[in-house]
Amino acid sequence: MSENSVLTVEEIQKNLAEGENIRLRQRLERGFGDFVSGNVRILLNIEFANNFVAFLIPYFKERGAGEARALLRVLGRGSQSSDEIVRERAVKIIAMLLAESKSGEIDLSTNLLSSLLVGWLENEEKFLDGFPTILNQIELTAVWLIERKNWEDAWYLLFTLRQIKTGVLVKSAAIRGLIAQTLDAISLISVLQHITDAYVVADPIEEKRLQNMLYYLGKRAVVSVTNRLIHSQNKAERLRLSRLLGQWGKESEGILLDCLRKKPVWYVVRNIINILGEIDRSGHIATVMPYMRHPDMRVQMAALEFLSNLPAAEARGSLLKILPEMPARTLPLVLPKLAAHDDPAVAEAFLTLLADSSRYDQPEFVEIFDSLLTPLKKYPNGAAVSYLRRIAALPGDNDRRRRIALLAQDALRLMEPRLRHIARGGSATDVDYAGMTPEERRRHSMEKLRLFNDEVNFLLQKKETIRVTEKIANRCVEAAREKDFDVAEMLRDRLLEINPYALNEVIRIGEIIEEERASSITYHHLEVWADLYEMMSTEEFNAIYYASRREKYADGETIVREGEIDAKLYFINSGQVDLLCRAAGGDTFLKRMKPGEIHGAEQFFGTSVWTTTMKAHGDAEIQYLEQQVLIDIEEKFHGVTGKLRDFCERQSMVPSLLQMSGADRRDSPRYPVSLRVVYVFTDVFSVDEPRRYTADLVDISVSGLCLSVRISGQDKARLLLGRRVSVDLSWSGEPLRLSGSIVGVRYLDVANQDYTLHISLVERVSENRVRWIVEKYGVR
Repeated sequence: MSENSVLTVEEIQKNLAEGENIRLRQRLERGFGDFVSGNVRILLNIEFANNFVAFLIPYFKERGAGEARALLRVLGRGSQSSDEIVRERAVKIIAMLLAESKSGEIDLSTNLLSSLLVGWLENEEKFLDGFPTILNQIELTAVWLIERKNWEDAWYLLFTLRQIKTGVLVKSAAIRGLIAQTLDAISLISVLQHITDAYVVADPIEEKRLQNMLYYLGKRAVVSVTNRLIHSQNKAERLRLSRLLGQWGKESEGILLDCLRKKPVWYVVRNIINILGEIDRSGHIATVMPYMRHPDMRVQMAALEFLSNLPAAEARGSLLKILPEMPARTLPLVLPKLAAHDDPAVAEAFLTLLADSSRYDQPEFVEIFDSLLTPLKKYPNGAAVSYLRRIAALPGDNDRRRRIALLAQDALRLMEPRLRHIARGGSATDVDYAGMTPEERRRHSMEKLRLFNDEVNFLLQKKETIRVTEKIANRCVEAAREKDFDVAEMLRDRLLEINPYALNEVIRIGEIIEEERASSITYHHLEVWADLYEMMSTEEFNAIYYASRREKYADGETIVREGEIDAKLYFINSGQVDLLCRAAGGDTFLKRMKPGEIHGAEQFFGTSVWTTTMKAHGDAEIQYLEQQVLIDIEEKFHGVTGKLRDFCERQSMVPSLLQMSGADRRDSPRYPVSLRVVYVFTDVFSVDEPRRYTADLVDISVSGLCLSVRISGQDKARLLLGRRVSVDLSWSGEPLRLSGSIVGVRYLDVANQDYTLHISLVERVSENRVRWIVEKYGVR
């Protein structure tokens, strides 16, 4: 431009602007240097504060980000300044730098900038003018961190927001309201999906952090995760997501129950049942129970698993309520679990299934029938026996009916004698103590003691030990005089416990109890059983007397029937009893038993079904002893079992009487043989192949077999009585399978655990075939 040229207005303005920009840049550079040196108060200069970010972007591009760390350190100090204006301007600059950093316009640590914002947020107590704008940037930063899977910084940011929202970090109501809105804004569907996707595959440390992040995001996260969980078909994912429910619980319930009301597909129902079990199992029984009737088996299994994890009594009660309506295919899974419990309520519920004759031809009924019988055998009643008689009489026109008929017959052999004893037991208040079972005596005694104990405890609180001692001693003697020996012994023990110095009184009471025991046995009874009394001590005889149960029978009444399973030892006290056995023409008379005789030793000391029938001839009174009761007595009086067995063996004439009558257990000749065979139990109906056992065939007849087997103990041997078996006899490639029931188990050598199984065959074997077996494998 020449010296004489004149500048236009536009040129002048442009030159002025350029000069001003240069001076501004120079001022900003001086200010920036001053700021980096630590002078945060320069932010009070509005020009510097407003142009800070615009200046910094080209500055860093020209010179690099070498001063970035110092810059951010000073910004952090500014965000914590006690001067409100400095604090507000510093945090706005941090927010703007964070936005530029995320967009890539400036090379600063996004994580560090984010942490500066969070640090300010933790400490800020005033509602600054730029608060909404800053929170908007925090919201965008949270989403940005989550999308890039920066879980550590994202977690801390959400954690801080949650602390403010819940009041852990104390802020004003206005700030807390904005923070709540910010958390809601962060809870985008995409954000929740990112976190959940990471959660289901995370390691244990990361899993906990992600779990907390979902928790901090509140209700939207609950809805998102719960919906994902109930629709997931991936088991591992379901198990992982279910862990979240412990912290959400009630918030999830409404979503789950609302979904159930819409009748979703089977796998959604299954998932919801599993989830409800995690939230509140006991509280959702009523919701889950109807799904035991769901048409899809997988839903039924989920409901069953839900119940199986409840306390036993609660689960049992719920199952029993719905049992009659349960689908047939589910019953094989449920009934064995219920049958395992010793509970009369189970027997009562099972009776309703037995009463439904429409089930008898269902394929599943064969599978459940054995489990159905388990509690009914323990708690028999007239209705159950009536139904079983009907089932046992069903025409065997197919394999299923034949099976349940055989099982019904076996159950009746056990239940009918028990039912007879129950019918004659009467109530505990109507019989004397000798006629009560130990359990009945215990219940009766405890009821009598309850009120007396209340009075004793009252006196003990007043520390009147001498008066208590006298009161218990008098009541103890009174109980002994009343022949209530259980109460007397309990009170004697209580007296010694309360007053150990009353030993002489306790000894005196013990002598009175024994005197009363001895005097309670009548002279007539001692005369009848004089021979047995001679073989035992007074204490042993008394123990058996009081442990036995007394029953009375009228003329012609059956005491026990041939073929039944009734392991009791019968003592004839008065009257007469006829022994009979079945023969082709009907019942054959064997013997008339009189007072002082015992019958049933073979079944009591061994393991056998009854081979005779006992009927009262005229009015008769008997006492019977149970196996477990004698075992208990043996523990106290060692050797009493042997004495009782010896007495029974001296009297036993039944085997010879059966032979004389031609009605021995097998009505045809037995032939000794030696052949290795295989047998299986056919009263176990399951989808699995039944276990096969090997044994030695000892003898054979057209109507029965005898096998030599190894059994681990007498208790297990007793459990075999009445079991149905199939024996496989094969030779020269020709198979032969014989079916029957075990009617006796006898030990050959207890030390070596060798026993013989005596099997009565359902169908007779031809004489020609038996003869062929004997010729080939007979023992000569």
